[in-house]
Amino acid sequence: MELALRVKMRKEFDKQLGPVNFTMSQREKSLAISFPIETSDILYVFAEPNTDYKKLPKDIQSLISLQILHKIN
Repeated sequence: MELALRVKMRKEFDKQLGPVNFTMSQREKSLAISFPIETSDILYVFAEPNTDYKKLPKDIQSLISLQILHKIN
């Protein structure tokens, strides 16, 4: 519920800064990444803390895009 509220609050800045692609937080024991999907869905991914945090979000965004395109066609 907290995550959904934060995602909704970030939308207030979309006009000035552009939409959020993903948000990430690194903790001692995990890496957490959230992706807004379409209108109101959120994909929340947990990974090992030593995961390549520069590559993983881009890979997941590519998969999300492919899934959305597949849904449309």
